[in-house]
Amino acid sequence: MSKETAVITLGFLVIIMPFLGFPEAWRTGFIFIFGVALVVVGFFLRTEFMARRRKEGGVDSSYMENNNFHRRDEQAQHEENTGTHN
Repeated sequence: MSKETAVITLGFLVIIMPFLGFPEAWRTGFIFIFGVALVVVGFFLRTEFMARRRKEGGVDSSYMENNNFHRRDEQAQHEENTGTHN
């Protein structure tokens, strides 16, 4: 089962849990376990997404100041002017 499918399935189970007729203590325990599982799977999904984004050269910060665009542009222009392309 993929992580995306696990998130959908766990979410569905959390939604229908109150209607399944389990005793309240069991229901609370199941919802707690499903919630922890959702957090863990969500963490792994985010980690994979961030790794894929870094690999593709994307930005892994929400602040534009952290992107260092000016330095990249200066370095590219310097390489063009000197003829030293990597």
